[in-house]
Amino acid sequence: MLYVLLQIKRWVEQVVMWPWVAMGRYYAVRNPLQSQYDLFCFFPSPSLGGAEKINAYMLDAFTDKRIMVVFTKKFQHESFLSFYQKSNVTTIDISNEADNKRQYWKSFVARGRWGYYINSMQQHPAVFIGQCNFGYKITPHLKKRIRVVELIHVAEKKFAWITFPFIPLLDERIAPGNSIVQQHLAYYTKLGVPTQYNSRWRVITYRLPIMPAYLAKRDYSLPLKVYYAGRGGYQKRLWLIMEIIRQCAARHLPVEFHLAGPITNEIAADVSPLIHYHGQITTTEAMYQLHQSMDILLMTSTFEGFPLVIQEAMANGAIPMVTAVDVIPEHIVDGVNGFLLQDAANEAGVILQAVTQLSNICNHPSSLLSISEAAHQYAKQQFGQDQFNAGYREALFPKFL
Repeated sequence: MLYVLLQIKRWVEQVVMWPWVAMGRYYAVRNPLQSQYDLFCFFPSPSLGGAEKINAYMLDAFTDKRIMVVFTKKFQHESFLSFYQKSNVTTIDISNEADNKRQYWKSFVARGRWGYYINSMQQHPAVFIGQCNFGYKITPHLKKRIRVVELIHVAEKKFAWITFPFIPLLDERIAPGNSIVQQHLAYYTKLGVPTQYNSRWRVITYRLPIMPAYLAKRDYSLPLKVYYAGRGGYQKRLWLIMEIIRQCAARHLPVEFHLAGPITNEIAADVSPLIHYHGQITTTEAMYQLHQSMDILLMTSTFEGFPLVIQEAMANGAIPMVTAVDVIPEHIVDGVNGFLLQDAANEAGVILQAVTQLSNICNHPSSLLSISEAAHQYAKQQFGQDQFNAGYREALFPKFL
C-alpha cells in the first residue's frame, strides 16, 4: 500500500536527519525559551491573503493562553504582522532555517530545536499547524502527549501529498467545509490509509472580525461595479477575468471593472486601460470600504476552500459571482445570495457564463437588491465569532484531556 511506503519513507528520513536533529536539541538545551507557552502555532508567514487572516483570527479564541507563533517562510509582505501583535502572543521568524533551500540541513536542526522547546514545556502545550510545511515536519519529533491540530484550507492534491506521511501524527484536522473533508477522505481510500483516521476531522467555518451593518442605500444604478481582490497565480486564473473584461468591453456593457491585490504582473496590457486598479489593500477597514463601494465580486478560481474575501463581500452586501468549486456551493445558492459559475474546468464556459450573467444584470440591475440583502443576512447568521472560537478551543484543548 502507498500509505505504508510513505510511513517507511518518513521513518528513513528521520534516521538520516538524526545527527542534525540532535544538534538542534543540543542548541535548545543551551539556549532555552525564556517563557512558558500553552500553544505553539506554525504559520508560513504574515503575508497578504485570506488564509493568513484566518490564522491570525484563530488566536483571538485563546486570549487566556500564552502563544508562540513561529513563521517559517520568507515574508513577501508584512501586511498582516500587526494582526499577530497581541499581549499574549510572541512571534518569531525562523525562515532562514526552515525555508533555506541551499542549506536544507538547517531545517533538520530547526526541527530538533523546536521539538525540544515544545516537549520541554512544564504543562502540556498544544501545537497548531496553519497549512505550514515545516509544521508537519516537526510532528515526528514531538512527544505523544502533545496534541497536534491542523487547519487545511484546500483539497489541492499537490499540497495534500505533503501532509500524507504525517496523517497518524495529527490528532485532529480542521477544514472550512465538508467538501474539503470528503475530498481528503477519497485520497485516504486511494492511499490505503487506515479507516481509524477518518474520524479525525472537524469542520469550522471561517469567521469575520467585524460584522458590518447592511447598507440599504445600495441602488445598483449603472454602471455596474465588478471587482476582484486578492492574489494571483494559477489557482485564481486571472486570465479568465482578463477575457471577461475584454468581452464586456466589446459588447459595450455598462460595467466598471476594479482590481486590487499584488497582481500587476497578471494584468494584460490591453486590459489595463479598461480597469481601475486599487493597489494592494492591507487593512480590514480599507478592504471593507472596497466591498461596500462595489456591486459584484468576480472570482474564476479552479479550486478553493471558502475564500475569506467572499465572506467579507457578502457581509458588506456585495454579491459574489464565483466558480462553483469545493466549499463555495455549500454557502452560495445561485440566484439567491450570489451567482455560481458552473463546470469550472471549462474555461470558455466560465467566461461565457460570466459575460452572459453580467449582461442580464445590466438589463435588470434592481434585481440585485434582494440578493445583496440575502448575502448579508447569510453572512450575519453563519460567519460569527462565537461558533468559530468555540470550535478551535474544543479542537486544541478538549475538556476530556
